[in-house]
Amino acid sequence: YLTKPFEFEELLARVRALLRRGEATEGRNLECDDLTLDLYTRMAKR
Repeated sequence: YLTKPFEFEELLARVRALLRRGEATEGRNLECDDLTLDLYTRMAKR
């Protein structure tokens, strides 16, 4: 959870922390509003 306004570096740090934890068991995508992060390909889409 990030409160607005947030720094982009904080978002990157949190995403990197999630990626370090290993593969997702329920799926390979993280979604937040219109942002989708594909954990397998490590791509972000809006």
